[in-house]
Amino acid sequence: MPATRDGRPGPGSRTFPGSAGIGRRRLLQGLVLLGIEAGRSVPGPGWGGLLAAAGEGGFVAEYPAAARILEVSGRAELEAAFASARPGDHIVLAAGSYGTTPVAIDLRGTPTTPVVIRSARKLGAWWPGFDFTAESADVILWGIDLKDAESVLRGTRNIVRRCRIWPPFKPDAPSTGIAPRKGTDCRIDYCEIRLYTTAEVERLFGRRWMRTVYSGVWGNYWKRAFPDRDIMKNLVIERCLFTGGPHDVPYHKPNAQFVEAQGDYRKSARRENWLYWTIRLCYGDVTRDRTLFDFKCARMIVDRVHIDSPPGARIQLRDGTTHDVLGCRLPNGAVATHRNDHRIWNTLAAKIHVMAGNAPWNHTDRPRFWAASKNVHL
Repeated sequence: MPATRDGRPGPGSRTFPGSAGIGRRRLLQGLVLLGIEAGRSVPGPGWGGLLAAAGEGGFVAEYPAAARILEVSGRAELEAAFASARPGDHIVLAAGSYGTTPVAIDLRGTPTTPVVIRSARKLGAWWPGFDFTAESADVILWGIDLKDAESVLRGTRNIVRRCRIWPPFKPDAPSTGIAPRKGTDCRIDYCEIRLYTTAEVERLFGRRWMRTVYSGVWGNYWKRAFPDRDIMKNLVIERCLFTGGPHDVPYHKPNAQFVEAQGDYRKSARRENWLYWTIRLCYGDVTRDRTLFDFKCARMIVDRVHIDSPPGARIQLRDGTTHDVLGCRLPNGAVATHRNDHRIWNTLAAKIHVMAGNAPWNHTDRPRFWAASKNVHL
């Protein structure tokens, strides 16, 4: 695989929650792609990088051995453990629910001795979300159930691993599983990123979405975010499973996607503000029939991602520049480009839309337009 334009090189558990409805053949394809059946160990910053699959109870490669173990069984004990935590500690959570508000995390490990916060049984501990501080560093959050939860990821080299990310249904308000904010070199890996389907919200809640936004991972960097440096750079989303998603709905009811980064084009196009997000080696079996990924900030890389979807699903290289789609498979999906300097290499897609003229911002007839494409390399 060739080097990327910034000089960087290119590109456990046997089941995933929510996978019962996925065809066996396609699920096995996804598990192999995600490294669940046979993983590899590749060095990365801190405890990042690709990991060997160890199986339930043997996740040794996914976090270091504990210098000290602090066992907790409730929110008060969890916060007390945070107050005394040191680099190398493991905070081990008993099964159960941990409060009604997001868990604030202001901890600092080191690249070789991170603080590990993990569920004793994968997905046995449920959190209503988390909120990392910008000063937090080298924390591994492992095996937490984040269904119907909203979280904020900040800091340096923090990792969300083996978690279930499933933002709540809000009919008329924005809902985001993880919002990356101020930080660098963080990771979301080996997670399921799940969105409610239209059929699920009708059955469970008796209604549909109104005009709102619904996202798995959403970096929203409008207004002062770039001058304030309130952005997440070098985020890696790796070997995750995408499932679900709204279907048979208008474009903005809801405006939904599994991953999005957006911000003022004039700011995001400046090289110092490029995000360098990478979505790598992920698999999806989704019901989403519109936007899958939506990029309105510069320098986003989609590397060897395979998504099975209904017709109409698409990766949108919308209002940013210098995006890469490398070695991907979208058998029923499309890649749509706006703006400039994109590469779509070694990729199978049902359609590739290179916008030669101005395109309506919601792909219908609204008056606001996105700019035409130029310098798109296929």
